[in-house]
Amino acid sequence: MSDSEIGKPKAWTEHEVLVYLLSAIDHHGTKIDFHSAPAPAGRNASGCSQKMGKIKKALQAEIDAIQNGGSIAASIEATPKKTGGRKRKPAATGDDGEPTPKKRGRAKKTATSEPEVKKEVSVKDEPEGESDLPAEEV
Repeated sequence: MSDSEIGKPKAWTEHEVLVYLLSAIDHHGTKIDFHSAPAPAGRNASGCSQKMGKIKKALQAEIDAIQNGGSIAASIEATPKKTGGRKRKPAATGDDGEPTPKKRGRAKKTATSEPEVKKEVSVKDEPEGESDLPAEEV
């Protein structure tokens, strides 16, 4: 390094600027009125407020480091990173190693063998005079 590069400050990163702005807003105690501030197309005041709250929560360690006189780079290294989201079950695989698609809804009825034919019960005609019932008296 040459002597001119030693005293020369490095360029600001977008991350440093964002952390500094949030730190300045927090230090000054300024509340942003999201209802009167212009919102990007397709966004509303509530969504903007929620997004800013999430960003501030995620960068809180770095904001605290700036307010305590520390550097942002030291707080980035010290901050543990969260591993992503919920754990998912591994995809089921078939005999060929390919993942099997998940089935939804009711299971289909499968015909593994020939369907049973229901026997129709028929009533036999009785010959006249051979009834089990007593004959009517005249």
